[in-house]
Amino acid sequence: MSNYSHFSKMLNTYINKNGFHTNIESDTATTSCNRNTGTNLCKIAIPAIDMDSFAKKIYRKRVWPESITENDSPNSADAFFISHDNRWFLIEYKDQEIKNAKDSVTKKAYSNAYLLLDVLFEMQNDKSAYPWFDYNSPLTFMRTNVEYILVFSSIKNPQKVIQYRNHACLGQNYVPDFMQKLSHYIFRQAYALPEYGFENEFLKKFVF
Repeated sequence: MSNYSHFSKMLNTYINKNGFHTNIESDTATTSCNRNTGTNLCKIAIPAIDMDSFAKKIYRKRVWPESITENDSPNSADAFFISHDNRWFLIEYKDQEIKNAKDSVTKKAYSNAYLLLDVLFEMQNDKSAYPWFDYNSPLTFMRTNVEYILVFSSIKNPQKVIQYRNHACLGQNYVPDFMQKLSHYIFRQAYALPEYGFENEFLKKFVF
């Protein structure tokens, strides 16, 4: 069983244990769908947890049972998956100019980190608990193993594409200024990729 399968099993146990029946299994293409246009920013589909669905339909009701609207949900990234070497990836898609999404990207990063930690510790003593997490030093684990990737539309962000290419030529990730704090305070890395870079340089090489 892969690391991702272990984590998915734990989340589904959490869901069932708390009396929910929502399916949170999805993929990187489906979770990239722009609800306003119905188009997917990402065309390559590999398995992923739909974090938006988990936050709105499961976690919100578990933590705040009296809540009656999804607007009360914690901010969350769009997708989550884990590689064969226990590297965790939170993916946020933006089919818009990312200069208009600075606050939401940052809020989702911090909120999603808290959400994951809360679930991990609630399930710590369950037989389905994820075994490859450092429960003694959770923040150290986050700063060592978790990456936050902002996937943006190349068409709507031509200047950002230029910056991405310039950094790629130097063998570096492109980190927008507003994501710098995320790299230093909470995650191993936080960076941005155009959708074609995410597909060709990341997803096609990804190993579960």
